[in-house]
Amino acid sequence: MRSVAALVLLIAVLGATTAHACSCMNPGTTADARVQSALKTDKHVLRAQISNVVSYTVVGDGTNTMTRTYQNATITVMSDYKGSLNSTTIRTSTDTTCCMCGLSITAGSWIITPYGSDATGYSLSMCSISCKLNNGDSLCEAVAARLGGSANTAAHFGVWMTLALAVGLYVFVG
Repeated sequence: MRSVAALVLLIAVLGATTAHACSCMNPGTTADARVQSALKTDKHVLRAQISNVVSYTVVGDGTNTMTRTYQNATITVMSDYKGSLNSTTIRTSTDTTCCMCGLSITAGSWIITPYGSDATGYSLSMCSISCKLNNGDSLCEAVAARLGGSANTAAHFGVWMTLALAVGLYVFVG
């Protein structure tokens, strides 16, 4: 009986396609599933350039507080696929201490789903579709390709409508 239980456990462990240290849901194993998950559940879905990444540690006192590791970064929004921010540049501060689900990042081009707000600040979570582009990750590149045509163009739409109205009036009046 123990050997059957051990065998079942071994098959379950070896058969797992994705493992997460924290208790978040897997956003999917295909680009389509990840994009649908992000557009449905995340407040912001962005293509962004990440820079000024700084990691630091806050040492706990050993009794009441534990030592924690954080990472701050500057995020410059290149495209917003869902949600809109008050600025094209935001700062993040993420707790990357083990098992806190914080996403550890490096400078570069990313697809990210920051959570938080302008009032509380933003963080990045590994419980998302966030991934670094041009990093050899074919799933990330496929997610970017799926998102590519769906960028939020509301600001550009107003400019084009004004231009079309002006041209239409010119043709009609002239």
